[in-house]
Amino acid sequence: MTNDEDKLEKTIRAIRQYIEDFPRAADNLLGIANWWFEDDQFRPSIKLVEKALAHLINEGSIVDKKSVGGEVIYVKAPTPADGPREL
Repeated sequence: MTNDEDKLEKTIRAIRQYIEDFPRAADNLLGIANWWFEDDQFRPSIKLVEKALAHLINEGSIVDKKSVGGEVIYVKAPTPADGPREL
């Protein structure tokens, strides 16, 4: 695995962990990049966070929704037990 692939995997794992710890979390790309990473030694770039989110959307872990103002917000993908979720 290359260093870039390793960083992407680490970013994906961190976002997955965050949505497990905070299942009702909802944020835009910049918010996720700035606030969802606890390890101060690892701060992925916006581009890397964007790639990780695309991967997580593709696998069904996260969904992207447009807020009332038209901004894209990322949230944990609902499960049948969660019921509907409003932004």
